[in-house]
Amino acid sequence: MPDSTARLIGETVTSFDEFGNPNKTRTTTEIFCDIRSVTRSEFYSAAHNGLQPSLVLWISHAADYNGEKLAEVDGRLYSVIRSYRAPGTDAVELTLQVEIGNAAEAEDQEGTDGGI
Repeated sequence: MPDSTARLIGETVTSFDEFGNPNKTRTTTEIFCDIRSVTRSEFYSAAHNGLQPSLVLWISHAADYNGEKLAEVDGRLYSVIRSYRAPGTDAVELTLQVEIGNAAEAEDQEGTDGGI
C-alpha cells in the first residue's frame, strides 16, 4: 500500500506571446505512491547518458499518470526521465531527477545534511 504522496505536474501550451514564446498552463494532480531509491546500476547507466536519477516513484494505479513531465516530492521539483509500466500489473514506475533550476538548491541542502 502506498505510504507517500507526490504531485504530478502537467504543462499545456495555451498561446504564444508576441515574440513566439509559449505561454503555458500547469495542472497538478496529487497521487499516492511509494518513494524508492534508484538502484546503483540504474544510476551509473543513466549517468553515462548525461542523466542524474534521484529517486523512483512507484504508482500503484497507472490511471493516475497521464504523461506528466514534472513531479513535486517533499517540496522539491523533479523531471520525469523515465516511465515504465510494470508488466502484469496496474503499476507505473517513474524515475525522477532534480529539475535543472533546482540543482543548486539540492546541492546546498545535501551539504547541510551532515553528509560524508
